[in-house]
Amino acid sequence: MWRSSFIACLLVVPTCRDVRGQVQPPTTPINPLPGEQLVRFYGTLGSYGEAYSIRGQQPRRPGQTGRLYFRPTLSIWQIDLPFEFVLSTEGRSAQQPFNQFGVNPTIAWATLHAGHHHISFSEFTVNSLLQFGGGFDLRPGVFRLSVTAGRTQQSINADSGQGRYYGTFRRHLYGMKLGIGREDGSLIDLNVVRAKDDVSSLSLPGSAKPQENMVVGLAGTLRMFENMVTFSSELAVSAHTPNILNEELNVNLPSFVSKVFTPRIGTRIGYAGKGSLQFIRGPLVFNGRYMRVNPGFTSFGLPSFQNDREEIDLSPVVRLLENRLTVGTTIGFRRDNLAGNKLATTKRVLQSYFVNTTPIDQLSLDVRYSNFTMKNNSASDTSRYDNVSHSLNVSPTVRVKWIDLQHVITTTIGGQKFNDRNRVYGGLNSYTTYSGSIMWTVAFPSSLVISPRASYTMNDRTTTDTKIVSLGLAAQYSFFDRSLTPSLSFTTTRNNLGIATDKQLVGTLNMSYRVTAFDNVALSARVSSYTYGNGRAHNFVESMVNLQYNRSF
Repeated sequence: MWRSSFIACLLVVPTCRDVRGQVQPPTTPINPLPGEQLVRFYGTLGSYGEAYSIRGQQPRRPGQTGRLYFRPTLSIWQIDLPFEFVLSTEGRSAQQPFNQFGVNPTIAWATLHAGHHHISFSEFTVNSLLQFGGGFDLRPGVFRLSVTAGRTQQSINADSGQGRYYGTFRRHLYGMKLGIGREDGSLIDLNVVRAKDDVSSLSLPGSAKPQENMVVGLAGTLRMFENMVTFSSELAVSAHTPNILNEELNVNLPSFVSKVFTPRIGTRIGYAGKGSLQFIRGPLVFNGRYMRVNPGFTSFGLPSFQNDREEIDLSPVVRLLENRLTVGTTIGFRRDNLAGNKLATTKRVLQSYFVNTTPIDQLSLDVRYSNFTMKNNSASDTSRYDNVSHSLNVSPTVRVKWIDLQHVITTTIGGQKFNDRNRVYGGLNSYTTYSGSIMWTVAFPSSLVISPRASYTMNDRTTTDTKIVSLGLAAQYSFFDRSLTPSLSFTTTRNNLGIATDKQLVGTLNMSYRVTAFDNVALSARVSSYTYGNGRAHNFVESMVNLQYNRSF
C-alpha cells in the first residue's frame, strides 16, 4: 500500500544556467513591444507511481514509490523565476537528498541564485557542485563576474554502531570568477575558490579532521581564423590543510593571502594544468589534449577528482567522398607517480582506429579496432601489472525496400583477446571472447514494426568456457493517428557456465498515449524470470510496473 504521508521537498532548477552562465546581452528593446505579454506563467505538472515485487529473493528496491511534481516558471517581462516542487514517498531512503529548495531569477544579463543551486567555474576549481547559499552571475557585454557563497557539505556525527567511523564536518565554500570574453568566442577567467570546515559543527567527529582548501586558477579560450583553430588552457594552484587544528606555520605571505588562508603543519601545495587544441580545415578535424595534475593538488569544489596523473590524447578524423567515408584514430597515454614517491609507476597506452563508410544508400559498414596496454614496474610479482587487450568489431547495416516493406538488417561480429602477462596469476586471468548479433527490423505501411533479434557470445578462459545465447522479438503498433503507441518485447537467454546452464525470460510492455496536445500518459511493465542451473541459488521472478502522467501548460 502507498504510504500514508509524503515527504515534501522543494527543488529549484537553474534553467540550464550554472555559475559559468550562458546569458548573453539582451537583444530585445528595453521597452516591451506592442502586444508583448508582460507576465507569463508556464511549466509542467505530473505524477509518477511505481509498484515492485520479487519472489524467491530479497527485494532490491522499495515495493511502492510515488511522486507528484510541479515545475512552474513565472516570467515577468525579462525576469524568469523557475521553481520545482516535488512530493515523494522516497524521502531519506534515496541517495540524493530531497530536502532542497531555491530560486534562480534572470533579468537580461544578470542571474541570481538563492537556496540550492549547482555551481561551475572550471575543470580545476569548482565544477557541478551542489551548494546551499547564494550568488549571482553578471554578463554585461564581454565582462564576466560570478560570485557564490554557501554550504556544500552537511555535518554528520560518527556512529561506530552503524559502521561510520568518520564524521563529516559542515563545509562552506566561497568563490569568484572574474573575466572578459564570451562563451562562443575567446575569453579569459580568473577563478578563486576557498572552502573550510566548521570545527564546531560536530560533537562526535570520530577519526575525521576539519580541513581547509583554497584554489586559484586562470582559464582561457582563444579562437582564431574564423574558429578554424581553437586553443583552450587552464592553470591552477591549490593549498590544502588536512587538519586546521594543527599549529600555524610562520610564513611570510602577502596580506591578501593570509587573510583568507592560514598555512599550518601538513599544508600541501599542488599544481594542475591542461591545454587542448582543435584544428578544423575542410575534411580534417584534429583534437589534441595534454593534462598534468600534481599529486598534491586538491580542490573541494570538485565532487570527484583524481590527482597524480599525466594524460596525452591525439585524435585526428578525416571525412572523404562527400562524408561517405570517415576514418579516425585516437592515441592516448596515461601515467601516475609524477613525484616518484610511490613503489611503482603505472602506465596506460590506448590506441583505437575506426572506419565508417556508406558506399551506397542501402549499405553502411563500421569497423573499429582498439588496443589497450597497462603495466607497472613493481618489484613484486604479485602486484605487477602487465596486460594487453585487443578488440575488433565489424558492423554492416543493410537497408532495403521490398514488397512495400522497409527492411533494416544490422549485424555485429566482434572479438576480444585479453592477455595477462603476470608470471604468477596471468594464466588464470587471460581470456578470449567472440560475439555476434543480428537484428532484422521490418516496418509495415500500417505502422506495425516487428524486430526479431539473436545474439551469441563465447568466453574462453583457462578454467572454464562460458556461452550465452539470446533470442528476442519486439513489436510496435500505433493507433488513433499515432496518439496511442504500445510496444511489446520478449527475450529468452541461456547462459552455459560449463558446470550449469542458467535460463532467463524477460517480457516488457511500454505504452504511451497522447490524450491532448498538452497531456500525455505512459505505462511501462517488466517481468523477469531467472532459473539457476544445478540449484546454485534460489530462482526468482521479478516484476515492476510504473505509470506516469505529464501535463504542459
